[in-house]
Amino acid sequence: MKKKTLFSIIVLSLVFVAASITKVQAGVSHNSSGWLLGASDDGAGNPINIGWISMNSLNCDVDGDGVYTGSTEGAPVGCPTSGLVANGFSGWGVNIPTDGSLASGYAWSSAIGWVSFNQADLSGCPSGTCSARMESGSLKGWARIMSIVQAGANAGGWNGWISLSGTNYGITYNDVSGALSGFAWSNELGWIDFSGAKITPPPTVSLSASPMTINVDNISTFPWSENIDLTWTVSGATSCSTTSDNGTWNNVSVDATDGSYTDSASVDSSMPTVKFTISCKGPGDLTVASQDVTTVCYEHVCGSDVCSAVGKFGIPSSSSCTTQSCENDSECQGISAGNWREVSP
Repeated sequence: MKKKTLFSIIVLSLVFVAASITKVQAGVSHNSSGWLLGASDDGAGNPINIGWISMNSLNCDVDGDGVYTGSTEGAPVGCPTSGLVANGFSGWGVNIPTDGSLASGYAWSSAIGWVSFNQADLSGCPSGTCSARMESGSLKGWARIMSIVQAGANAGGWNGWISLSGTNYGITYNDVSGALSGFAWSNELGWIDFSGAKITPPPTVSLSASPMTINVDNISTFPWSENIDLTWTVSGATSCSTTSDNGTWNNVSVDATDGSYTDSASVDSSMPTVKFTISCKGPGDLTVASQDVTTVCYEHVCGSDVCSAVGKFGIPSSSSCTTQSCENDSECQGISAGNWREVSP
């Protein structure tokens, strides 16, 4: 008990030292928000009172102007003092991609300082993979309390590791609401509740083309160029961009505001198969939607007594389909009858 109390004092004295040497990025670039709640004791009855841990500096941006100006802004208990801003720390946050990519960034506690989710800070973890990431809706791996790491020999044998999953505990993600739930565990600090935090879901983007195929049987001139309509919907994005393999978007600017939009694009005989792509970024995550557009001509061949149209895709001209064995079913029936002959018993 005495040892833990003494080290708690040491950690608190190092919090602002850690803040002065740990670089963080602006919270707007991270997809997490809300608060973690540290344990009031270490699980063995020893009081520690870690309190609130902020996952994003935007939690402290009370006036919503995108700039954190310290506790003088009327920010909640648990936000840093305005003195940190003077030291260049105007923002922080944790980014937890939902696609299984590595988590990154820092959370902030006025009691224990920076909590790192960066892989570079997690080498030498006690077990498993030394990183943090979302896997099938569950947060796996480790985080680390940097003030304990930076205490060095003064850490009293503590290591600052926070286990994000284990036997009978863990943190899950609701992919509809973005809410996190569950607990992480620190051997030194006890349970850390994630139910007050959330992840902003990635943007939703869809893309369609009309037409999706261009029938070159109906094109009489060569070479040719045809316009198509591209329609997309966007929700939850902050920016969007477009690319194309072999085609051309006619409008280079893309509106990222929630809604549905239409643009024209061109496909020509030099590249008769084209992929159009729209990429939209939200806080911390990227969503990509693609649509293929191709050409087709139809070669008519007999299949038994039926004249079938066989599509040939990705060709520049109807000349690739000029070999025709029939125009209608009766021709195929005639061919079948013409090939009949009596066989002697």
